[in-house]
Amino acid sequence: MRLQVLGSGGLEINDGLASSSYLVWIDNKATILIDAGGGCSLNFEKSGANFNDLKVILLTHLHVDHSVELPVYIKLVSFQ
Repeated sequence: MRLQVLGSGGLEINDGLASSSYLVWIDNKATILIDAGGGCSLNFEKSGANFNDLKVILLTHLHVDHSVELPVYIKLVSFQ
């Protein structure tokens, strides 16, 4: 098991950082996404993770810097 940080920045504009988001890899598959802050979907793509391997998306709370990109992942389900 390993934890990959997709983003740990805040709400600042133009800081080049994605907001809070983490991937948990189990058996070399990204199976858990924790939080979905702004910019995390781009870093998800860069990570080499496969959306189809995700088993669950967990949100620690619903502040925008932890949840704004949740609709991106919901939309991906319609493309599967």
